[in-house]
Amino acid sequence: MWSYISPEQRIPPDHPFRSRGGRRSRPSGCCARWMGRPESSRGSNACCGAGRPGDRSVIIRRLSVLLIGLLVAVAGCAAPARSEKMVAEVATTAPATLRERVAVTDVTSSKNSEVESAKLRQAVEMSLQKAGYLNADPAAATVLLAVALISLERGDIGVATTSRIRYLLTSRASGAPLFNEVVVEECSKYAFLASERLQISAECSVRNSIEASFRGF
Repeated sequence: MWSYISPEQRIPPDHPFRSRGGRRSRPSGCCARWMGRPESSRGSNACCGAGRPGDRSVIIRRLSVLLIGLLVAVAGCAAPARSEKMVAEVATTAPATLRERVAVTDVTSSKNSEVESAKLRQAVEMSLQKAGYLNADPAAATVLLAVALISLERGDIGVATTSRIRYLLTSRASGAPLFNEVVVEECSKYAFLASERLQISAECSVRNSIEASFRGF
């Protein structure tokens, strides 16, 4: 034999969902979510605000780890600039007076810059070759080019990068300057990772600078 147990009999008399006036109360909001959890995980309180004290600390720790990860991604250090990404996109070729007559001499970079002097030299030489300026035999070149990266500056939020590069073009025979200018170029490139954003912005700024110097030659 079995006997029927009504919903009123199943709920303890002091339970907050005990019926009032013959009608059964229905849980809502966080109380409904609490009722849906396994009994072993409900904690000791009856309803809203009944989470275990340790739950909040676990959530805070997880949010802290996530926030630290995002900060590292946003404020990371810049990766070294790549020479092939700094090669000028030349629209016009070298004039006849400078065609295959230029050789690169000194190339320097500013302190703590992600644009290394060796990478800058490679980018300048590849750009000169691409535009028809570079002499295959440096000893036979009649014009010498010295390049110095004076500074590489970031904007307030690290997106815009401004490069200041001096280009000194001189005659090998007389030492007379043919071109002596500091070229200032700015470039902004976006990427989620800070290291990539700083890297591609620096490469773009240097590439624009080399292109601008060729227009002055």
